[in-house]
Amino acid sequence: PVFAMCAGISALGLALTMALVPTAPYAHSHTRGALEQLATPLAGVVDADDEARDDDDDRAGAGAGANERASSDVEAGRGGWGEASRAEQEDRAVLALREAIAEETPPACMPLDDACLRRYLRARGYSVGRAAEMLRETIKWRREFGADEVLSRLPDVRDEAETGKTFVAPIRDRAGRPVLLMRPANENSTDTRRQLLHLVYQMERCVAEIEATTEVSNGGEAGNDGKWLLLIDFGGYALQNAMPLSVAREALHILQAHYPERLSRALLFNAPRLFSATFYAVTPFIDAVTRDKIAFVSTASSADMAWLDGLVDLDLLEPALGGRRAEPLFDGVRAYFAPERDPLVRKARAAGLDHLLPRDAGED
Repeated sequence: PVFAMCAGISALGLALTMALVPTAPYAHSHTRGALEQLATPLAGVVDADDEARDDDDDRAGAGAGANERASSDVEAGRGGWGEASRAEQEDRAVLALREAIAEETPPACMPLDDACLRRYLRARGYSVGRAAEMLRETIKWRREFGADEVLSRLPDVRDEAETGKTFVAPIRDRAGRPVLLMRPANENSTDTRRQLLHLVYQMERCVAEIEATTEVSNGGEAGNDGKWLLLIDFGGYALQNAMPLSVAREALHILQAHYPERLSRALLFNAPRLFSATFYAVTPFIDAVTRDKIAFVSTASSADMAWLDGLVDLDLLEPALGGRRAEPLFDGVRAYFAPERDPLVRKARAAGLDHLLPRDAGED
């Protein structure tokens, strides 16, 4: 009955809730089913690790020998970590995962460094076999979708980005993380292929921003934690802005399966009241780690604003987000896609992948 109320709620917001409900035996199947009927794609920005934390199905076959021993050592030690330290256990799992994927060809724009392997291990509860399977699927998806060639399809991305519905803001939070801003009311397309392409571009751009300010050393990330801060502004949102369910499901799969351990926090501004009430109704079914990442923010609350200021300097945010910034965060397609501002262009050039660049990126 709780979810019968949801017909008038933002489908976008419900997708976020749906992604948070775990697949553990104690989760109610009708809960996920009802939410899924109303879901739209932004749910996937929630980390895949939150669903995988309790998922014991389909353990991959790459856990034999050293891989299986390393996985067992790590899993058995999660409570007290046995004789070895946590760092030693993680290092052992990273080495085993690297051995398991040794025959895979690294994607052109996704280095399989220690930081990457650690993310996939965390997303699969430090099971080396399951992490290897997840990583193989990502490598396959990047090849088939063309994620590494997204710059060569920039004209379509630009058309989708015209309204500023999703973009990497030109600011950082107080921890140095990039900020991904989504405004569902600005949805401007019904083209499934281009909607997914645009979403992947923005995710890849956010990752490039992370890498641009991250030093990778001994598998650890300095400068930031390899994650982004997500802001979702529901101002002006109505059900007609919702994406088709088919697009929602595919986007959800992409974001959960291929961008694990990237979300720091998700802050929801101006969320419909019925959605927030429904969200809190299902919190008993949500993983505690995930639940702590989600926050509803009221710009009318001085307490919320003081808390938000601890995460992001309010001078950097627009008034719609409770900030004091005079100029808009999204300053138009031409400026946003200028080669000198696009970290994906810099990343491609540094990797010697100039053939992937759009024609107008040849010169700054």
